[in-house]
Amino acid sequence: MDIEVAELSAKVVVLEDEVDSLQRENARQLLMLKEKDGIIQELSSASRDQILPVDHHYGFVMVLCAFTVQFTVLGGINSFGVFMDEFRTDSDLGRPSDSMLSVVVSIANGLTPAVGCFSGSLSDRIGPKPIQTAAGITLGAGLVVSSYCRSYPAFLVSFGMILGVAGGCTIAPGLAAIGNWFEHRRALAYGFVYAGSGAGTTLVPLLSRYLLDLEDDENEWRRPFRWLALFLAVPACVAGLVIRRRTPCIAHEPDSHLSLREIVTNRVIIVLFFVGMGYAWAFFSIIVYTVSYAQSFGEKPYENRTPIGDSSAAFLLSIFGAMSTVGSAIWGELARRLGVRRMFKVASLSTAVLMAAWPFCGSYALLACFAACSGFAIAGCVTCFPALAAEYFAGPQLGAIIAIVFLGFGIGSLAGPPATGFLAEAMDGEYTLAFLTCAAGLIMSFALVHFCLPLDECPAELLSPVADNMNRVSFTPASYNHGTDENRNRDTEAELVPSEGESQLSSYVTAEASHKYSRDRVTKEACSEATTLMHTRGGAMYTV
Repeated sequence: MDIEVAELSAKVVVLEDEVDSLQRENARQLLMLKEKDGIIQELSSASRDQILPVDHHYGFVMVLCAFTVQFTVLGGINSFGVFMDEFRTDSDLGRPSDSMLSVVVSIANGLTPAVGCFSGSLSDRIGPKPIQTAAGITLGAGLVVSSYCRSYPAFLVSFGMILGVAGGCTIAPGLAAIGNWFEHRRALAYGFVYAGSGAGTTLVPLLSRYLLDLEDDENEWRRPFRWLALFLAVPACVAGLVIRRRTPCIAHEPDSHLSLREIVTNRVIIVLFFVGMGYAWAFFSIIVYTVSYAQSFGEKPYENRTPIGDSSAAFLLSIFGAMSTVGSAIWGELARRLGVRRMFKVASLSTAVLMAAWPFCGSYALLACFAACSGFAIAGCVTCFPALAAEYFAGPQLGAIIAIVFLGFGIGSLAGPPATGFLAEAMDGEYTLAFLTCAAGLIMSFALVHFCLPLDECPAELLSPVADNMNRVSFTPASYNHGTDENRNRDTEAELVPSEGESQLSSYVTAEASHKYSRDRVTKEACSEATTLMHTRGGAMYTV
C-alpha cells in the first residue's frame, strides 16, 4: 500500500508540473491574443514591464506629435495656392500658366501615397521617429531649395518631388505609430491626428498670406518661402524626435509576416484600396472645385444666379477646412462609442447625399451651408478609413498596410479632380453630372464596406493553440482532491479529460469559425468569451 501511495504521489507531482507548464503556455497565448500584433511575445519580463498599457494617456502625447507633423507638412503643401499669383508673374520661372502650376502640386499630392508605401514599411522595421523627423527636414529643405529656383523644371522638382517625399513620410508612419498605442480609443486618436491636416490647411495658408503681405515687393515670394520653411520645419522635427511606438520594433519570425504577395492579394486590403479611391475622388473634388463652382455664378450656364466675389468664394474653402478639423475629433469619438464601420458608412452616405445636392445650391448661403456640412461629413471618412485598416491588421506590419490602402486614396486624389473638370467642361460648364459622379464614388465606398468587409474579427489561429492546450487538462491545483477515487483513477490512467468549460471553448470556437464566418476567423466577441472560458477551469479562476 505504501508503495502504491508513493507511486501515485510521484504521478501527482508530474501531473502538477505539466499543469504548471500548460498554464504558462496558456498565459503566453493569452498575451498574444490581447496584444494581437504579437510584438511583445518574445520580450523578456523586464522589458515587458517597461511597456505602457494600451490606451494609456501618454498615447495622446504621441497623438499631439503626429498632429503637429501633419499640420506642418500637409499645411505647407496645401498653402501652394496662396502663392499662385506670384508664381504666374515670376519671369525666372517663365511665367507658368495655371495648368503648369497645377502639375507641381499634383506631383506632390501623388507622390505622398506612393512614397508612403516605402516609408510605412520602413517605419515598421525601424520605428516612426526617424521617418517623421525626415518629413520635417525634407519639408524645410524643399521650401528653401524652391525659393532659389530660377526655372520651372527646377521648381517642379524642388517643390513637387521633395515636398511629395515629405508628405509620404508623414501619413502612414504616424498613423501606424498611433495605432500601436490605442485599441478602444484608436478611432478617436486618428480623429485628432487628422484634425492636424485640416487645421494646417486652414491656418498655414493664412500664415503664408501674412508673410507675403509683409513684403514691399508684391511679387516677392522667395523670402516668405524661407520664413515658412523655418516656422514649419522646426516644430515638425521636434515632434518627429518625440514620437515613438508603444512597443519596440523587434525581429519577428518569418511566418509572422505577410509577404508582399499576400498583402496585395488579401481580400480586405483590396476592398479598402477601392474604398479609399472612392471617397478620395469626392474629397479632392470638393477641395478643387468649391471655389471655381462659386465663381461660375453669374456666368453661363448659371447666369440666373447672383455672382459671388473671389474673396467670398475663397472663404468657402476656409469653412470647409474648419469644419473638417472639428469633425475629425467628433467622428473619432463617435467611432469609439458606436463602431468604426458604422460611422464610416454614415459619413460616406451623408457626404454622397450632400454631393448630389451640391449642384442645386443656388445662393452663397446655401454654398456656405454645403461647405460646412460636407467638411464635417467627409471628415468622418478621412478619420475612420485608417481605423478600418487598423481594426483588421493591428500588428507589426500596420504601417505598410496603411500605406498600401492609402495608395488607392492617392489614385482617387489624382484621378478625381481632372475627371470632375472634364465632365464639367463636356457639359458646357454645368457641374451636375460631375458632382453626381462624386456621389457615386462615395456610394461605392459605402457598399464595399457594408457588403464586402467581414465584421470586426479576431484571428482564430491565435485561439486554436490555446484551445488545444485547454483540451488536454481539466483539473487545477486549487480544485484537485487527492482523496477521491475519481481523481485517483484519473491519475493512475495518466489521462486528462476536458472539463465542461474547456469543451465549451473548443466547440464555441469551432462553431463560430465554421457557421458565422469563413476563412477560419471568429468575431471579437468570440475572443472575449473564449478568454473568459480560458480563465475559468473547473470552477477555479486564474490570474494571468
